[in-house]
Amino acid sequence: IRFPDSFQWGPPISNVGH
Repeated sequence: IRFPDSFQWGPPISNVGH
């Protein structure tokens, strides 16, 4: 499952430390 770095449902996947 990949979500846009602008959207964080919980743990940062696409953008770590956003």
